[in-house]
Amino acid sequence: MTTPIDLDALEALLAKATPGTWALEERRDYTDIVDGTGTSLLPTGWGGEPLIDRDDAALIVAAVNALPALIRELREARASVEIAADAYRKTSLELSAVAAQLRSKP
Repeated sequence: MTTPIDLDALEALLAKATPGTWALEERRDYTDIVDGTGTSLLPTGWGGEPLIDRDDAALIVAAVNALPALIRELREARASVEIAADAYRKTSLELSAVAAQLRSKP
C-alpha cells in the first residue's frame, strides 16, 4: 500500500508559495512562469536564461493552479470512502448477526 498524500503539508507549502494564479508568459527567447502581477518566478542562470524548459514550466503552472481544488477533492473523496467503509462494517456486522440467528434455529 502506498503512503497517503499529506494534504496538510501540501497546503502549508502552497500557503508559503507566491499567492495567486500562476501563468506561462512567452518571452523573446524563452517561456517564463509569472505570478498574477507578471513577476517572474523562474530561477535564471548566468546569462539570465531560465533553468527550466517550457514543458516543465507548463506542468508547474498547471499543478500549482490545480492544487487547491485537488486537495479539496481528495479530502471529500477520503471522507466519502470513510462513510462507505463505516456503512460496510455496520452492514457486515448486521448480516453476521442475522446469519448467526438463522444458523441457531432448528
